[in-house]
Amino acid sequence: MVLNSCDSGFGNRLAFRLNSMGFRVYACVLDTNSTGAQDLSNKCQFKDEICIVRMDVTIDEDIDWCHEFVVADLQTSGRVLWSVVNNAGVMTYGHLEWGRFSQYTKVFDVNVFGVVRVTRKFIPLIRESKGRLVFTTAQAGRVAYDNLGVYCMSKAAIIAFTDVLRREMRPFGVRVSTVEPLIFKTVMVGLGEHEISKNWSETDPPVREVYGQAYYERQIKIVNFLLLITRPNKNLDIVADDMVDAVASRRPNKYYTPVNRWWLNGYHRLLRITPQCFIDYLFSCDSGFGNRLAFKLNSKGFRVYACVLDTESTGAQDLSNKCQFKDEICIVRMDVTIDEDIDRCHEFVVADLQTSGRVLWSVVNNAGVATYGHLEWGKFSQYTKLFDVNVFGVVRVTRKFIPLIRQSKGRFVITASMGGRIAIDNLGIYCMTKSAIIAFSDVLRREMRPFGVRVSTVEPMLFKTAMYDIVKPELNKNWSQTEGQVREAYGQPYFEQQFKTVDFLLTIAMGSKKLDIVVDDMVAAIVSRRPNRCYQPANRWLYNVFPTLVYLAPQWTIDLIFSSVQTTKPSYVVQNANQIKHDNV
Repeated sequence: MVLNSCDSGFGNRLAFRLNSMGFRVYACVLDTNSTGAQDLSNKCQFKDEICIVRMDVTIDEDIDWCHEFVVADLQTSGRVLWSVVNNAGVMTYGHLEWGRFSQYTKVFDVNVFGVVRVTRKFIPLIRESKGRLVFTTAQAGRVAYDNLGVYCMSKAAIIAFTDVLRREMRPFGVRVSTVEPLIFKTVMVGLGEHEISKNWSETDPPVREVYGQAYYERQIKIVNFLLLITRPNKNLDIVADDMVDAVASRRPNKYYTPVNRWWLNGYHRLLRITPQCFIDYLFSCDSGFGNRLAFKLNSKGFRVYACVLDTESTGAQDLSNKCQFKDEICIVRMDVTIDEDIDRCHEFVVADLQTSGRVLWSVVNNAGVATYGHLEWGKFSQYTKLFDVNVFGVVRVTRKFIPLIRQSKGRFVITASMGGRIAIDNLGIYCMTKSAIIAFSDVLRREMRPFGVRVSTVEPMLFKTAMYDIVKPELNKNWSQTEGQVREAYGQPYFEQQFKTVDFLLTIAMGSKKLDIVVDDMVAAIVSRRPNRCYQPANRWLYNVFPTLVYLAPQWTIDLIFSSVQTTKPSYVVQNANQIKHDNV
């Protein structure tokens, strides 16, 4: 068993439990001299079966060294690796525009990219044993909580990751489970007041002035009150029991939701069918859609700052030359992954608004990229690339322009996707980013509500944009960049089947080129007196009921639907089956 984050909390408790059951445990810690690590070394029932290994999940060299150590130890003992339990996690508290931007990258580097790094590295060993991959997520990945927005974003992304990974690993006989605890007393839970204070102190003075000291102190009282009424449980065995079941049970659950009070049972199921408005009440243009929206808003007389990657692109030139009111369109170069570009765009907008005497009414976050292929295909850099645009780019732009939108009591419109509601095969990384952004939007909407600012998401389903045309090239590129050992496990016939699957899905989905279906919803989000929290434009009447069906359907039915289109088995599975037949003969 490889367990990470065993210095304390769930990881430490699970290491003791598995050791007492006779498993050989590779307990990964940040500090081999920590109290938790020393306790494991000295107090485990079977001391010869516990290996304390230093591993920081954010450092590739640490993961490589740990992997080499485990492989060498397995070869010496003649054993196989049965399970990897991803338990590493960090948390930050406070509103989304409080603190430094670096808190986002810090949390995601551990909670998302660290999990992905470790999982991809150890999948070949788990595939060999037909073992288990277990992920500690949180109920915060299902519903976005105030003052925990960044953490919720990271956990939403990991739940999407595990949903796709479970289907990808199924042909190999590997089981994937998530354990989603709700309010237990770990080290992270006790950091609430300290983290809020730190982020508040690092918030820009103009933002602090907007909220005020009294509001900040109120947030601390709210956090303490919520912890008081829920009474976080110190009995970590409630969670460890579910982790052990995920590792050792013959038929582990897809999801475990350990809670510390009987009245919290069923909480996650209730939230799935609760309208978002009630949850809110409880807690408080180079191409595609962007290009078409710029045309439409210009035709309505709005002054539009159309941000593009290339001012010489066809889309940018069309906006300059073909808009109805040419004096009211401003083409601005902005790459959402570059802080200097965002700062320059912000300065341009502020200067132009001062000259014209206007206010900024809306910011539409529409930047997005996609990649295609299985989660262990391609380079790891594709994860960071997508998150840098689809998540961190949205966060950068939003945080920069909040003061201007607050001044006008205007609108934030964020283009998400139905992929943020249901994790789709071969689109796993994209779905992770959109899940994170939906969580971001849910928290932002409640934080902006006192200022009169409305926040809406637009979640299109199957429309033909530029991303739609790169499916096959991206699939081919990621396959060619996959390590040889992984390609051998899947085999060329399986890869070619993915092309056929994509063709089939695109044919039955019949992605529409009529982008105005989406743009109409974007316009409504901007100009409507009472905009919806969420718009879900679809190109066929059947898809209008699809979101509701997804929310209500058991996960096994969704898994079954996606698995039914995979008619070719991976080479590794075929070879093992042939070997068994040969041995029986």
